[in-house]
Amino acid sequence: MKYEMGVKEKRRDPYWQIVRGICILAVIMIHCPNGLSYSIAEQNAWLIIRGIINFPVALFVFMAGYFVNTDKVKQNSCTYLLDRGGRLLIPYLVWTSLYLIKDFILGVETNSEYIGYCFLTGKVAAPFYYIVLLIQLTLLLPIFARMKYRKLLYFLTPIYFIGFYAYNISTGEFMDSHGVYFLTWIFFYILGMDCRDGKWNSVIQKVKWWWIAIALTISLIESFVLLIVGAPVAASASQARYGNFLYATIIALVLIKIRGESVSEAINSDWRRIRKILEAVGDYSYGIFYVHMLAVQVISKIISTVQLSDYWVINFLVCFVASATISYGSVWIVRNSVKKLKIKWILKIIGF
Repeated sequence: MKYEMGVKEKRRDPYWQIVRGICILAVIMIHCPNGLSYSIAEQNAWLIIRGIINFPVALFVFMAGYFVNTDKVKQNSCTYLLDRGGRLLIPYLVWTSLYLIKDFILGVETNSEYIGYCFLTGKVAAPFYYIVLLIQLTLLLPIFARMKYRKLLYFLTPIYFIGFYAYNISTGEFMDSHGVYFLTWIFFYILGMDCRDGKWNSVIQKVKWWWIAIALTISLIESFVLLIVGAPVAASASQARYGNFLYATIIALVLIKIRGESVSEAINSDWRRIRKILEAVGDYSYGIFYVHMLAVQVISKIISTVQLSDYWVINFLVCFVASATISYGSVWIVRNSVKKLKIKWILKIIGF
């Protein structure tokens, strides 16, 4: 069987755009209303569904590492950092400012301490920590690219998790800022880089798709065990857990294996329409990342105000479908309007 993990691919490979589309939809789902205020059965259902969709950040970090051009990094690190850093930092600063303005209008106390905290940690909106994380990994990339024993970096995340677990269980409180630290996610960044270089080929050849189900089961068991031993719900539902990292790692390796095979076999032509939709969502994923929280907040407020349903799953599905549609539509309208006005440079500033 032929694998092409070590071969340089085009940036906009439709296969990976589909993966991005699935991941950003999972992100929207994660930020839709949870089931904690409903019945015990619905709380458990929410925790299980959350466990199933708890792969997007890990896979986004994995893809960020997978698509790193290490040759450019080694040739001229400064140029690479300025280019990549600018593409991350400028939209982040713009959207953080817009969300802060929104908070001010809504009466949130936006003093200098709060503003500084938001810019440094991405806490102005739930998913923005991811950009702060990527900036850290980008700044460290020249070191990673030249490391002789890069595989040692894999141990940083599990070692860091020991303290993370100890804090959550002993205090019963969730370490809310843990996701922003590069130590939490460096495992997947290095995994992506090494998969691109073909260092995991022997493992990928052996991996089976049904391993995903086993890893998911382990992750779900871990979630409920954490609750039993006194960890907060946020910790048991977190994407940053040993069991969930096993789950996301298997998914990443399976995706690489499928990509190494014939794509026409991997994604059946009968699913062409769904493929096109997911690919289109993937193309707009960066813009959706920035705008979806506004849509989720508005839709959630409407659902709460009109008391749409007594059942969590109905509220959840309505919020997801409406938020995903509004987010995609907003990016589509802006992109096409800007192109007609011939001011495409704005897209780089806002990340669309």
